[in-house]
Formats: sequence, structure tokens, C-alpha cells
Amino acid sequence: SFTFYEWQKERQRLIDKIKLNYNDNLIVRSSASSEDQISGSNAGVFLSLPNVKNSKLPLTKAVNSVFNSYKKKENDEYVIVQNMQNNFDLSGVIFSKSIENSNPYIIINAVDKKQGDTSSITSGKSDKEIKIIIYKDSKIFPKKFRNLIKYIKYVEQITGIASLDCEFALNKNKTIIFQIRPLLNKNKSIDRNLKLKIAKEVKRLKNYKDRSEEKHILLSVM
Repeated sequence: SFTFYEWQKERQRLIDKIKLNYNDNLIVRSSASSEDQISGSNAGVFLSLPNVKNSKLPLTKAVNSVFNSYKKKENDEYVIVQNMQNNFDLSGVIFSKSIENSNPYIIINAVDKKQGDTSSITSGKSDKEIKIIIYKDSKIFPKKFRNLIKYIKYVEQITGIASLDCEFALNKNKTIIFQIRPLLNKNKSIDRNLKLKIAKEVKRLKNYKDRSEEKHILLSVM
């Protein structure tokens, strides 16, 4: 990452550093000061350019375009340059709380690489994603998402922000984080009795199972 001031004063040094340390295929991302704040997101307002060739002219053009998408090109505004991640099996978005009402559920929306990527989910264009909902106090998580859930809980702990929105990808046993930001919950009508309701429902189902001759109960959503 570097500021607009650094880009103006030390452009060639930055380009040389990127060419030496990064892959041939890059993504140039916006990181404006008005993005990803507690009071407002502005996600998608500014430009980010994927698949930028790691050479002087394409890189210069991409960085200039991203800075030009900002309302004001202040000296302390940032741009981020990263390696483009094309090698993954699954990608998606994880929320550390329910978007609708801030209830304590981890929500994972993911899509197989054959069906799309995180941009297809964040833009709402994909209809192939899977959706996983996990009660936050649960001790049981799908194995392939364990590192991701561990990571998002760690970020909550060190930042004190209890609602997070994170873009990720999974590649075999590797968890890749693209970006993480505060999640804005407009509706904050948290159900204070949620734990009690869940405990009562679990008890009811156990009682039903104990009275039944069946060994298992199957739950379904219509």
C-alpha cells in the first residue's frame, strides 16, 4: 500500500518494488479514507481493477485510475496492490452476525470456482452459492471453514468490532483473506432471549426423540 503523495514523489521506486516482489498478475484496490468505516461502508463506490499486468504502463494506468475514482485526491489517501488470486477451489463472504437483525449467527455465502467468485456473490449476480448459518456459540463447525471462523473471531477480539464482513477463498487446506471490514447493521433489533429460545427448542426435540422409537430426527426447511 502507498499514499497519493508517495505515488507522486516516488513512482518509479514503487513500480520497481512491485515488479521485483509481486507476481505477473495483480489487482489494484481502492483504500479511500471514507471506505469501511463504522458509520458507513462505501463498498463498491471506488474503483478496484483486477488482472493488471505487472509492468510499468499497465500498473501506472491502473493506479492512476483508482486514485482518480476518489472524490478528492488527498496526499494521505491510499491504494493497495496485491497479487491476483486465481488459484482457489471455493470463495465467498462470511458475516460474523446476521445482516437482518444482528443476531449471533455466523453466515457464510460461498460459491465453487466453476460457478463464479466473490465478485459474483457481492454483486448479487450469482444464484449458485451455498449458504451456511452457524450459531455463534456452537462448538461444531464444518471442517473446511474452521480456520476462517477462527480468524474472524480473532479479528473481533483484537478490534472490539462485533460485526464483520470478510471476503475469502479456500484452496485445499489454505484459507485466503482478501479483505475484512465492519458490517453495517441498519436493523439492530437483537433478540435478547435467543439463547433461551434455542435451549428450549433443543430440550423439546430431545424429549421428542426420547419418546420416539426412531433413532434419528430429520429437520427440513420448506
